[in-house]
Amino acid sequence: MSSPILYTLRQCPYAIRARLGLLLAEINFEQRDIDLRQKPTDMLAISNKGTVPLLVFENDDYIDESLEVMIWALNNNDPHDLLLSQKPHYFPEMLSLIARNDYKYITALEHYKADTRYHNPEAPVYRKLCESFLFDLENRLSQHKYLMADQLSLADYAILPFIRQFSPC
Repeated sequence: MSSPILYTLRQCPYAIRARLGLLLAEINFEQRDIDLRQKPTDMLAISNKGTVPLLVFENDDYIDESLEVMIWALNNNDPHDLLLSQKPHYFPEMLSLIARNDYKYITALEHYKADTRYHNPEAPVYRKLCESFLFDLENRLSQHKYLMADQLSLADYAILPFIRQFSPC
């Protein structure tokens, strides 16, 4: 069986998330960095969505969502127990925290970065929304070494690429 192909962009936080999942699961894959101005035709033939990450399997099945790539990879091999297999009740909580990151924090972050760049007076509102999520993470870290427990988890790695985007703002 050949290794899956991952179409990716170096700095895209979603692509970083997918690469982290595959690397942490110790799954061999072929990485294909793309240029957004010239998307590969073979990539577009598989998914006309044209976004990264895109993980393509030998049978042309694919996964085009970063979190799904992580979960697929860790369900296949989880040598660091990032899914916290001894505490299965944590998995829904991990997904909930990641969803807050993906749908609330990232939306606020995108607005904040754009508003700051264009001197929109709404920037402080979006900064406060970002800070609220970050304070929640800090609170979690005051209770455990990591976001969910005293060991790293899917949530830590799934959120990491997006937290770093707030730092230069």
